[in-house]
Amino acid sequence: MVHIEKMYFTVKEVARRWGVRKCNIAYLVENGELKVSTRLEGARIERGTIEVANGQSFNIPHQQDWFSGILDLRRSDAFRVFRDGQARIVHFGAEEREYAAVVEPTASVEVRLEHLVIRRCERDRVEACHGDKSDTVADGIAFQHDADYRNVRLGPTEMALGAVQAQVVRALHEAALTDQPWLEGKRVLSGAGATSMRMSDVFKSKTGWRDLIASDRRGRYRLRLNPE
Repeated sequence: MVHIEKMYFTVKEVARRWGVRKCNIAYLVENGELKVSTRLEGARIERGTIEVANGQSFNIPHQQDWFSGILDLRRSDAFRVFRDGQARIVHFGAEEREYAAVVEPTASVEVRLEHLVIRRCERDRVEACHGDKSDTVADGIAFQHDADYRNVRLGPTEMALGAVQAQVVRALHEAALTDQPWLEGKRVLSGAGATSMRMSDVFKSKTGWRDLIASDRRGRYRLRLNPE
């Protein structure tokens, strides 16, 4: 049998190895816990340093060349690919105070979800973060959900949700991925089609729902992306 020592893997391959869904890979990427890459073929790439003067930043190019190989994506661009299925990308991941970007005649690069790959070293780094061999990457993902949010998991706690409850959690999760994670409870409940405007009434059938949803005691709620 031939053994191929691959240097990178598709998102599907890594999800299967870790026993998680693609949406959980997206969660890790969106929250800066996993770096994804893409393969370029014959793109004109400029690399250089970023200098700051008088509060403004300037790119100082060091080299340009035709590039074929793997480049890392910036987290914001990776998020767009997972969210929309594709994105036109100009800038790629680089070290601090450095940049890597496509330049003419390469205007931009279309990256699709199926183009994403995870380097072996990045896959191994995430796995190593879990230390104890009895742990799995799936155990370490704070929040997991299926496509319609009817089944969710926070750390070791799993919940099967009703339709309204699922819509509430979906709204809170979408907010949690922004810089404004707190939402007005009544507005969320109304948008989910709830008949009660009290979060405790809507989730009274779910023991431990407060481990999933936090309250500021002033009518606003957020999802706990990390168990407390």
